[in-house]
Amino acid sequence: MAENPLCVKSFFDKKTQSVAEFQETLKKQEWWSTCGLESDRARLLLPDSGLLVAFMKWTETEKEVLGQVKESLEFREKTKLYELEATKLAPFKQPLFTIQGKTKSGNRIMWVQVQYNDPKQLEEGKRCLDYLFEAITRAEPNKPVQIVLIFKGAGMSNVSIDFIKHLIYIGTAIFPHYIFKITALDMPWIFKATWAVIKAFLTEKQKQMVNFTSLSDFEKEVSKDNWIKVVGGSLPEITFDGSAPIPEELGDLRNSLKF
Repeated sequence: MAENPLCVKSFFDKKTQSVAEFQETLKKQEWWSTCGLESDRARLLLPDSGLLVAFMKWTETEKEVLGQVKESLEFREKTKLYELEATKLAPFKQPLFTIQGKTKSGNRIMWVQVQYNDPKQLEEGKRCLDYLFEAITRAEPNKPVQIVLIFKGAGMSNVSIDFIKHLIYIGTAIFPHYIFKITALDMPWIFKATWAVIKAFLTEKQKQMVNFTSLSDFEKEVSKDNWIKVVGGSLPEITFDGSAPIPEELGDLRNSLKF
């Protein structure tokens, strides 16, 4: 399983504080007792909390980890993340998102077929991302996923700057250590101006997460038997019935995020 390729040596790897010691540091913060939901704070204080380890593995300093924990707690409460129901999110009825296959290094793949990104359902599409990120990180903590953007059949109206910014934001600030990399697969030149705009909003670290590749080069990372059919692979097609497109082996998170 490939880890975060962008962090030279994470706060977790430096071992300046154990998870238990950092939990004590958290509890000493003046904002701790009132920030976010009590249930989320409790998750961060569990022995060897997978959620807290994710924050510690993503950044390099104590200050950065504390800042991201606080931001994530606030986001989860503000967006009412755990009240999301998959069947009420229209984009789940289309093959916009598919979680199937693995890279040669063992990372799961989330395929995003950009042509199904309906600009009229932008906010719902972003909520679908929130749902999937929470579900996968809960089911498989600290196992980063490779995001693959497929541009086949997409028009300019499907390529939303706001959608891509949200994907990168939640994958680096709210659900850290979730994204291994983002691969733009055979992106047509017409979309490169859009990428130039998005790039201006990103940090250097976020920019490094995104790579552009051809199908032939992509095969060096992911064997064809782990591709979905729309890009020439042989993975079985799945039914989009309104539930979240999450593999059954990851547990019962296809319809609700409630604990």
